[in-house]
Amino acid sequence: MNQISFIQLSDTHLRNNYINDPLEEVFKEVKNPAENLVDVLKNIDFGEIDFITITGDLVHDGSAEDYKNLKLLVEGNIPPGFPVYYCLGNHDDKKSFYQGFYQIENKSTSLDYVEEINGYRLIFLDTSVEDLHEGYLSDAQLDWLEAILKEKSEAGSLLFMHHPLVWNGDKTTEVSDRLIDILIKSDIISIHSGHLHTSGINHIGNIPQFSIESLAFGVQHSKEMVYYSNRNSYNYYSIRDREIFSNTIYVNPKEKVIWALTHEENERLTIEHYGH
Repeated sequence: MNQISFIQLSDTHLRNNYINDPLEEVFKEVKNPAENLVDVLKNIDFGEIDFITITGDLVHDGSAEDYKNLKLLVEGNIPPGFPVYYCLGNHDDKKSFYQGFYQIENKSTSLDYVEEINGYRLIFLDTSVEDLHEGYLSDAQLDWLEAILKEKSEAGSLLFMHHPLVWNGDKTTEVSDRLIDILIKSDIISIHSGHLHTSGINHIGNIPQFSIESLAFGVQHSKEMVYYSNRNSYNYYSIRDREIFSNTIYVNPKEKVIWALTHEENERLTIEHYGH
């Protein structure tokens, strides 16, 4: 029997300061995201899990120095050599990431890669595109994914990315018929994403997609309003063969609404950030 356990964090949004950011007022009211991350890492039983992944928006439109600080913060609070796998999100900058994490200058290629643990293949896809809030996968990325999945792994595959592929019937990543066909024909057990700062489970065919909350702040939608709050959490997963157990761990159980915006106001906030 193959078995794997891991923790998924997402949307950590670290930055040295948030002055003049459209969400500055939110960050003033919530606990510092770096402190949240440290608290979580210090309370993890690393003997019970095989790896950690952080699925995008690692920093909040930050610099190479912010990525360097994130790497130092994580590595300073985990056992030496413990596997931590990263995805990039819409608030991440590829050049700054490569410079801060690996001291590589002027690299901006997609962060797509594969790892293997306990017979499970872990696939990490970069859905981020500069100046785009939504997710996108290029034809070259689909070619790469299709080639990877042509050969089945020993225990199955897990797919990680920042943007969900589907959300309440709406696509938050541009999803082609080809992508759906690749996924449905594959050995993928589950898909894991973040981005929306709220949680939910959707399906592509019979494949469950777990979208998790942010470790920085929460976003909840009603029919007329969008609520920003101090709600934050992360997820623990345990998989035996193809059977999945998932648990959400709340970091701040006492939720406080910080902002209440209409959908129109929230859309203007997005336009202010991305310019379109």
